Amino acid sequence: MKNSRLINVTLYIAFLLLSFAGLARADSTTAIVGLGISFAFDPFDPAVPFPKRPLWQRGVLILQLAVLLGVIAREFVNRLV
Repeated sequence: MKNSRLINVTLYIAFLLLSFAGLARADSTTAIVGLGISFAFDPFDPAVPFPKRPLWQRGVLILQLAVLLGVIAREFVNRLV
């Protein structure tokens, strides 16, 4: 079980780094894919339901979701203009 947690954390960080690289290069597609896929690799205990997690863990995931939605919204606005 400890090994799968290590894999989840490693993949989570790898996809976050991919998304940060996409943001740095102004490549919204890479940023969106990296942020979206990283949710699949929950770095915290996936057995704990979201409402029962500590506040800081919920904050991290909500902040990540807000950034993802912000990048998606920016991409839509850029395509409309």
